[in-house]
Amino acid sequence: MEFIGFNLNQEIYVKLHAEGYEIWKAHEDLNTETIRTGYPDYMPVLQTLEDFRGTADANGYVPFMGWKFISIFGPHTRLGSMHYSANIKLKSNTLLPIACE
Repeated sequence: MEFIGFNLNQEIYVKLHAEGYEIWKAHEDLNTETIRTGYPDYMPVLQTLEDFRGTADANGYVPFMGWKFISIFGPHTRLGSMHYSANIKLKSNTLLPIACE
């Protein structure tokens, strides 16, 4: 049996639905507030939902590092969740054949 390898540091492309953008924004806002707590002089501008939506390509896909997507959406993922499309895109030239062990 042959497998295709995928490294979680590689990009995946996901089509987010409206609630997916809200989850992503809330995740990033929490990270910003956590950093701000430790560094009071750190005053980044919080991004708007439109900023997040603006990262999608012409077909509506947003690039994420594999691990980052899991970090953001893992707690919100379950059978039937509608935060994002279940079909993701991977660049074929980043996949590597690996032997079954």
